[in-house]
Amino acid sequence: MCFHTGLNFTTFSGLKAFFLVFTCFKLNHWKTNKNPRRKFLKTLKTLCGFKKMIFFLVGLDKVRYNGDMEDRQHLPDANRLSVISAVILLAYALIPFVKVPAQPIRLSLIWVQFDFNLNYGTLISLLAAILAGLGADWLLQGHPDHDKNSLLRHGFVPALTAWVIGVPLNTLEVQPAWWVVLALGGVLLVLVLVAEYIVIDLSGVAYLPASLGLTAVSFALYLVLAIALKAANVRLFLLLPALVPALFLLVLRTLYLRSGGRWNWVWALGIALVVGQLAVGFHYLPIQPLTFGLLLVGTAYGLTTFASGLEEGREAGSLWFEPIFMLSMIWLLAWMIRG
Repeated sequence: MCFHTGLNFTTFSGLKAFFLVFTCFKLNHWKTNKNPRRKFLKTLKTLCGFKKMIFFLVGLDKVRYNGDMEDRQHLPDANRLSVISAVILLAYALIPFVKVPAQPIRLSLIWVQFDFNLNYGTLISLLAAILAGLGADWLLQGHPDHDKNSLLRHGFVPALTAWVIGVPLNTLEVQPAWWVVLALGGVLLVLVLVAEYIVIDLSGVAYLPASLGLTAVSFALYLVLAIALKAANVRLFLLLPALVPALFLLVLRTLYLRSGGRWNWVWALGIALVVGQLAVGFHYLPIQPLTFGLLLVGTAYGLTTFASGLEEGREAGSLWFEPIFMLSMIWLLAWMIRG
């Protein structure tokens, strides 16, 4: 339980110094004048310690204890964090040295037959995503507020981050730029894991910047996902299962972070279905992959901010400003680079 007071820590530091000097003076005065209370103070000094005695007199022991508790920040275990990031980056670093031919895979259902090729880079990306999700859950087990249902909540963004790292690595030639992309991807993955660890504590000092960073990274990763799928000319029956569930989890997590720990399943499902319908229409338009991704992300972000503001009970002016502004800016950018 916190000890509340109207004085700040600077004031208490001054009080601490004042009472320290005052008590030293009084001790010396009582020693000189053979005061009978000297024996009592000497015993008290022995039992409690001089500093604790001063803190007890002015109540600074409670204030300092609670100040340390409020300022203390939980950080992830460095050993676990390094193991997770090293394993994922090592898996990607083996891509230039392992040459495995693509394997055609045919999946036949009752009336539909699916044909696609599975190469080594795609397999590594899927493996890295699984490792990142499970690794995030393992990392978060060291947090004092960790619960058993954190895999889906905190594992989605790290898994998506690890998968997106492989998108440019599987398309670029192995040159110095390839290794730069790998290094930057590793830094991004570490930052995402640290942010996921921080946002467990909803009352933490760093919760707001960490949640904002996770939201921005999540939508940026979804943009990369949409661009990659469009650029690969993926069929619609494969495009929708990749975009709609991913957006559902993304919006669900974003609303959770913005609302301070409340799940909004209905809003997340509704936004995912609306954007999925737009993806069906945009899929058949002759537009660039970047334009396709921006149109989807702009709509998704605008609807997400509107839902968040509505749940928070904002007034009409602030409720509509951010969604309309961000939707207009992103769609304008998509129109400027259309093709």
